[in-house]
Amino acid sequence: MPVARPSPFVCRCRTTGWASCGSILIETMLNWPGSGFLLSNAIFQRDLPLLKGTILILALFFVAMNLIVDVAQAATDPRPDAPATTLA
Repeated sequence: MPVARPSPFVCRCRTTGWASCGSILIETMLNWPGSGFLLSNAIFQRDLPLLKGTILILALFFVAMNLIVDVAQAATDPRPDAPATTLA
């Protein structure tokens, strides 16, 4: 089923998005400054406005990255579009 297989570009970009979600664990363990460390400190200090804002920014980043990947894949996909099907 080669039609169902995503391109390597899509796999690489989506993996990058998922890797950014794991930054909380890495930055907390290694004491690196960053969004994950900020999020970890906000959790332990119960700073809800900072927690909500950081989660919102990370979620928007993830959604924007997926949108960019989907648009780029649709623009560069050499396969023709499938014909529209009717429900009748």
